[in-house]
Order: sequence, then C-alpha cells, then structure tokens
Amino acid sequence: EFGTPGTNPDQFAGCCNPGHIAFTPDDKIITFEKGLRRLKQYDNNGIFEGFITDPHVFHNSISSPDISVLPSGQILLLDNHQKKIRIFIKKETQ
Repeated sequence: EFGTPGTNPDQFAGCCNPGHIAFTPDDKIITFEKGLRRLKQYDNNGIFEGFITDPHVFHNSISSPDISVLPSGQILLLDNHQKKIRIFIKKETQ
C-alpha cells in the first residue's frame, strides 16, 4: 500500500517521507525520499514500479530537493549540493 513505512523499495523510511511528490503526464507518481535519497516511481494506484536512479548518485548533503516533471516526462530535481537542476530521462525498455 502506498505510504507504508519501512525500508523496502516500495516503502518510505522515516516519519516525513516522501519529502516531495510530482506527477508525470501519464499519471505516474514520482517521489523523493529524504534520508535514503531515493527517487522512485509508482503507478497511479500507488504500486511501486522502480527507482528512477541509484540513490548513491546523490550527495549526502541532499535532504529533500524539489522535484518536478515536464510535459515530456523528464524529471527535474533541484540539486542544492551541485547547485544545478538535474534532469532524469526514463530509458525505454524493449
């Protein structure tokens, strides 16, 4: 169930997660989880679909960055450590 606390990939660790939520043009839910720094995707029913990127790509100082999704589906993340906006593009699967 969406919002369940825990450390499993589909869950949210800590008391205040997800830190930020955005929605894609096709109604997917994008979340950023502070602490573990996980950028994840859920379907519109709250079912976990996967990580957008490996959490290790984020510096430890990143806490709860703003996220947004462009109409093209690109995910924008405000990286306060690198002082830039990072863009994540979903890879097409075969």
